[in-house]
Amino acid sequence: MTLEQTESGVLDKIAESCLKNARQFINDAEILCSFKSYGHALALTVLSDIELGKTAIYAIWSKDLIAGTTLPPLFQSYFWEKKYGLFASKTWWVGLVIASNVEELVQELLDTSEIAGESASNGGAISPLSMQRITMIIEKMNSENRKLAELEDYRTKSFFVDFNNKDSSVVTPGIVQKSLVIDRIRKAKHRIKRGKPFLSLSLGEVQKRIARILIEEAFQNILPLSDRINQFILPVKE
Repeated sequence: MTLEQTESGVLDKIAESCLKNARQFINDAEILCSFKSYGHALALTVLSDIELGKTAIYAIWSKDLIAGTTLPPLFQSYFWEKKYGLFASKTWWVGLVIASNVEELVQELLDTSEIAGESASNGGAISPLSMQRITMIIEKMNSENRKLAELEDYRTKSFFVDFNNKDSSVVTPGIVQKSLVIDRIRKAKHRIKRGKPFLSLSLGEVQKRIARILIEEAFQNILPLSDRINQFILPVKE
C-alpha cells in the first residue's frame, strides 16, 4: 500500500466519523426538541453543520480534489503539513457549502464534463461552454456564503450566556421558535442522508479537473469570512 493510499484511507475514516457525529447531533437535537429545549436543540443543529462540513473537506481531500499549490496561503501550511484537523476546522464552511448542494453539484460535474469532451480528458483546455457552466456553478456556491450570517444569528441566540461590560448586564440565550428547529433538523437530515453516497463517489479525470476549479474558487471566496468561521469552533491546538 502506497503512502497516498494510506493517507486516503485515514481521511475516509475521519470523514465517516464526522458524518456519524453530525447524525448524532441531529438525533440529540430531536430529543431536546421533544422536551421543548428549542434553543439548545438549535445549537446542536449548528454543531451538526460543522461536522458535516468537515466530512466533506476530508472526503474531497481523500479524492485528491484539493491542490496545495492553489490553496490560499492562509491554509497552505495546514495542507502540506497534513494537519488534517486544523485544516478541516478552518475550512468547514467550504465543506458545508458542498454538502448542501452535493446533488446538484455532482450532476453539474457530470453534465459539464460531458460537454468538455475528449479535449479535456486528453489534457487539453476546457471549452468556453464548459467554463461558462463552471462559472454558473461557482456563482451559485458563492451565494451560499450569505447564509453564514444566519448561522451566526443562531449561535448568538442559542449558544452562550454573554456579559456586557458597559452596563454589567447578563445576556442569556433568547427564545427560539419550535418551527425553526424542526426546519433545521429536516434540512440537516436531508444533507446527512446525501453525505454517504458522496463519500463513496468515484470521479473520472475530467470531473476531477472541473471539481478542482470549483473547489479552488470556493476556498478563495471564504477568505473574507475566515475570522467569522473560526468563531464557531473551540480553539484547536496548532
